Amino acid sequence: MFSIKNRNTSGGLVINSGKREKKPEIELPIDFSSEQINTAFQTNDLYPNTNMEPVNFLIGKSDDIVLIHPVNKNDIFPAFSRANDAAVRLLNYSKEDLQKLSFPDIVNQQQGKKLNENFRNLQKNKSAEFNLQLRTKEGRSLKAKINTGIFNIGSELHVISILKVDKEETANSHPEELNGSISTIMENVVDVICLIDSNLNFIYTNPSFNKNFGYDCFSTAGSSILQFIHPNDKDILKLKLANLVNNEKVTFVVRFRKSSGEFEWMESHAKSVIENNKLTGIVISSRSISKHIKTEERLKKLSMAIEQSQTSVVITDEKGIIEFANPSFYKLNKLDPSEAVGKSAGIIKSGKHTKEFYCDLWSTIKSGATWRGEFYNKSSDGVYYWESAVISPIKNKQGIITNYVALKNDITKSKLIQKELEKHKENLEELIKERTDELDEQNRFLKTLIDSIPNPIYVKNRRLEYRIVNKAFEDVMGLTSEDVIGSNVYSLAPIDIADLVNGKDKEVLEQEKTFVFESDYIDKDGVRKQAIIYKVPFGLSSDGPSGVLGILIDITDRKLLENQIQKSLHKERELNDLQRHIITMVSHEFRTPLTSILTASDYLELFADSINPESILKQANRIQGSVMRLTAMLDEIITLSRADRGKLNVKSQHINLFEISEKIINEARTVNSDKHLISLEYKVPDYHFIFNEEAIYLIISNLLNNAIKYSPDGGKICLIISKVNEKLIIEITDEGIGIPAEEIKLLFQPFSRASNTYSYEGHGLGLAIIKKYLDLMNGTHLIESRLNEGTHVKIMLPYKSSELDLPE
Repeated sequence: MFSIKNRNTSGGLVINSGKREKKPEIELPIDFSSEQINTAFQTNDLYPNTNMEPVNFLIGKSDDIVLIHPVNKNDIFPAFSRANDAAVRLLNYSKEDLQKLSFPDIVNQQQGKKLNENFRNLQKNKSAEFNLQLRTKEGRSLKAKINTGIFNIGSELHVISILKVDKEETANSHPEELNGSISTIMENVVDVICLIDSNLNFIYTNPSFNKNFGYDCFSTAGSSILQFIHPNDKDILKLKLANLVNNEKVTFVVRFRKSSGEFEWMESHAKSVIENNKLTGIVISSRSISKHIKTEERLKKLSMAIEQSQTSVVITDEKGIIEFANPSFYKLNKLDPSEAVGKSAGIIKSGKHTKEFYCDLWSTIKSGATWRGEFYNKSSDGVYYWESAVISPIKNKQGIITNYVALKNDITKSKLIQKELEKHKENLEELIKERTDELDEQNRFLKTLIDSIPNPIYVKNRRLEYRIVNKAFEDVMGLTSEDVIGSNVYSLAPIDIADLVNGKDKEVLEQEKTFVFESDYIDKDGVRKQAIIYKVPFGLSSDGPSGVLGILIDITDRKLLENQIQKSLHKERELNDLQRHIITMVSHEFRTPLTSILTASDYLELFADSINPESILKQANRIQGSVMRLTAMLDEIITLSRADRGKLNVKSQHINLFEISEKIINEARTVNSDKHLISLEYKVPDYHFIFNEEAIYLIISNLLNNAIKYSPDGGKICLIISKVNEKLIIEITDEGIGIPAEEIKLLFQPFSRASNTYSYEGHGLGLAIIKKYLDLMNGTHLIESRLNEGTHVKIMLPYKSSELDLPE
């Protein structure tokens, strides 16, 4: 005897004769004849350095079935990778067929549970030994003893199974097995067939069973059939199968559970298998009737719907003989089923329809089309009634008309109501016409009335679309009513005006009250004007106003007049303020020098005999200075007066601007201290211009003197003469006390002085006189100043160059 050994370390298979024996982990006995052993050892090419050769030897030489398949952790029954000749001979499969099969394909299905348990434990136990019922290709059964184990072959794990077949046993000697021919039939029938034992456990399920319910033969083997029956049907099945003791065959309908969890209705026939007057099994043959049951349920629902429907349903044959009618038909026509079924549908004719009417009906339905219309019929008690009908043909699978079905509804009441409505409609049309004529007349009157109003009037609906505009609106806006009706304010006005008006319209509708407000509008010439707008809700109801009525009153002229009045009042206030200011200034400016003169003269009068000549001269100079100040101020006032009366002379003549500028600079340098650095930047290539010399002299000298006066700490003072774009530019800059920004615009008014200059001598007329000259000469000015940093004055004058030759 030889043994196959499992080696977990080397991973190879060896044939051991006992000389180098190690304690095997697994031994599977296989009997070989002496001739086979000798042949194996005498064949040199059977033992090259590969672990597969001993395997090939065993497969080829054994009289028992040897099957090998790889170990697959995802599938305990993968396809066979090798099979010996004995397997081909005994199972009647080719080697190619066997390499496509696995153990579940070659064992009887009732053995599935045993096969499953042993092979699932193989990974843990490494080997197994048990009896098994094999199934040949033809369906014959073979009783075999199987030894199986896990081995390393070429560094990979394989399962080698050796099956010793009991040649004396046949399937016919075991009553629980099906013989080969019956098995073949059961494997190929369409019906669902299963064999259960007396305890209602599955012995066998045919392929149709497994395919129909989604199971395999091993998941059902050994399980109770009750696990696969709907809970509500288990008692029915048990009761039916219990009757098999007295009856050889029973029929029942139960629901089988599929692997998906759904249930399917099956009509089943069960027959007992009796061996030696003893129940050894039950064969159950089933067919699905789920579709039939669903169809019956639909038919029941349809039948109930027809029975309970208020619509009359009538089915006739192809000749119009009534075969079926629902209760509504009998109730409407006061008939019993016996009086209608088998009779012509014409039994309810009233005789009120023409022959052509019925010819058209039959022509339509015989052509296969549906007829729709109304009947005026008569019930059996002589009552006439109207009904609407839809009659359709019923065709068989060949498309031949076999019946007609009519669906009819009693419309007698609706016909009477319709007739009454037609009468009311005629009366209503007359009333509407009368009312329409009245409204047209009122509308014409209202249109004439609003067109006669000189102010623009409009009416808007709830969507704030224009519905009515009067002639004044058309004239003001320059639009026709056709242009305006249906549009909104956004199509007539700019966005700012439209937003205001639209917002007020919404407030009128929401608050249901009148609004009066001012708004701009654009007239037909595109001129923006002002108006008062009155907006009133109209058509008040539970749903709110029906729309908005608006009246526009132009106030443009009134606004202009108000503005003029406001300007006049403002100017008058300014004049009054100026007058008070002038009086105050003149009073101060006159009183100061006069006081000085009076004081000096009194001093001379009192002390003339006792004072020395120098004191007399000092008082005389004081009197002269005061007189000169008064004279200068009077001259400036006279100049302003002449300018206001248009008497100021600005007649132009040829002047040498360079000489005038130098003269003014030299005079300023002579009179003022050395603290000021006074300079002239003459940037004009021309020396001669046509200007009024007095005006130019006054402008430059006055601005230069102000720059010196208001620069008490000295600093740079610069006179700059230039020209840009045909304009003469005169600029004077200083580093003096500066001017408050908010007071610059007031400096050119008479007697106006900056708030930080009251400690300095002056009366505020110099800049006012310069402004008068600039206005007469079309000149402009610009002042930029920073407190305690200085002032920059810029004068711009249009000019003409003199035609005189420049000095050499």
